[in-house]
Amino acid sequence: MTTEPVSRGRSLRVLDVALTVVVLVFAISTVIAVAMTPATLGSGGLGLDAAVAPQLENDLRRSVAEEVPFRIGRADMHLNVHIPRGDRDTRQVVAFGFLAVIALWWVGLLALRGVVRSARDGNPFDERNIGRLRRLAGVIIATPLLVGLLNRLLESTFDSQIVTPRLARVDTVPLVLIGAVVLALAEVFREGAALRDLEASTI
Repeated sequence: MTTEPVSRGRSLRVLDVALTVVVLVFAISTVIAVAMTPATLGSGGLGLDAAVAPQLENDLRRSVAEEVPFRIGRADMHLNVHIPRGDRDTRQVVAFGFLAVIALWWVGLLALRGVVRSARDGNPFDERNIGRLRRLAGVIIATPLLVGLLNRLLESTFDSQIVTPRLARVDTVPLVLIGAVVLALAEVFREGAALRDLEASTI
């Protein structure tokens, strides 16, 4: 009869330890990113993934099709481009964009850690978890929107008609759906907290 609660508690402790390790690794990554900001803004080496312009992509496909006996599929063609030292606008977008994404992820990571710790301590329906889950959902939904905005800024600052640099490639729809699920879970926690308070008041 007692094996299930013990097993559940052990699982939560393992998850809490894993999240603690993730937080430490992310903290180190944050320090490195902040330390690299002056180099990114200055003349340090900086390369970004870039999408090929549609016309050039079509030309490349035709050229390759003439050389190989098989059909070329519709996979995206992309390459890595070096950001010139004098392109300060693009470098500023990259530097501050990375910092903005890191700050956003810190909000979500700490929110998730708070939910896990409250569950580990035997209080999963802590009212604070409602706000934590909503913040986590907001981070998940905001991530592709922020990355998309930064990619648009890179398009406007990088002077090229051939390639378009991108900070990252993020699928918006799956993340928005996951964010919606987390928002729904926050409502479940809200109802659970309300039922717990009602039960406590009637005892």
